[in-house]
Amino acid sequence: MRKRAFYLIVIFILTGAVVSISSCNKDKDTTPPVITILGDNPATACKGADYVDAGATAYDDVDGDVTSTISVVENTVNTAVVGDYYVKYRANDKSGNFVEVQRAVKVIECK
Repeated sequence: MRKRAFYLIVIFILTGAVVSISSCNKDKDTTPPVITILGDNPATACKGADYVDAGATAYDDVDGDVTSTISVVENTVNTAVVGDYYVKYRANDKSGNFVEVQRAVKVIECK
């Protein structure tokens, strides 16, 4: 009787471990956040003027509002020279998923 109880306990423990492992894998967050660029895209700036970017927001399907994780990873805007530039944003969630998007900025001659 003790031997049977021991085997049942071992089977119960192993079954619980398998269920626990498989449920961890299926619930893994693999979806990156979504960045919404605020303002115009493409944006326009006047040559010689200061360019103030309108910014962006970010939302993740698991973590919710992750706007605070947004960083500008590249900003090539040079208002001293007429041309096409961009501002690149990056946001991430707690699972390590990330997304990068960019805003186009056109520097033009203004009268």
